[in-house]
Amino acid sequence: FRHLERQAVASACNSSRAVVSTGGGSIVDPDNYRTMITSGVIICLEATPETITRRLQESSDQVSDLRPLLTGPDMIQRISGLKTQRQAYYGLAKHTVHTDKLTLEEVAQEVYARWQEIAHGATNEGASEKLSPAFVVEAPSASYPVFVDWGLQDHIGKFLLGIGIRGPV
Repeated sequence: FRHLERQAVASACNSSRAVVSTGGGSIVDPDNYRTMITSGVIICLEATPETITRRLQESSDQVSDLRPLLTGPDMIQRISGLKTQRQAYYGLAKHTVHTDKLTLEEVAQEVYARWQEIAHGATNEGASEKLSPAFVVEAPSASYPVFVDWGLQDHIGKFLLGIGIRGPV
């Protein structure tokens, strides 16, 4: 599956002026991340495990057939675990849109507004636009990216804001 996904991401990202919507695990693959970040802007659509479960159940009778990673007795728990494992990767997105209380149309408007900000240069100045993680540490409890760049320490606050990290670090 991940091999086919990698091919689909590469093909989709070759298009110009396209919105590419991937599954939550796509960004975890380093090849997919490199392809996505070099060809456009990554915007994470965020929702609670409860909202994701409700949406999946409303859209399909056979969630387990369509989403094999979500099989098991407690889908909300499984989604929560996957989100925890992937959070460091989701944090690499340029922007995050919280979708729990939004309609599909409102989500699209928010994504477009974030893209407009980037296209018109209204992003966090001082953040390194093209900086990608040097590597990702995979620990049993979580994963996190490690960034390496000359002079990064001088602008670490703006850089952290630019990759979506808020609050004390």
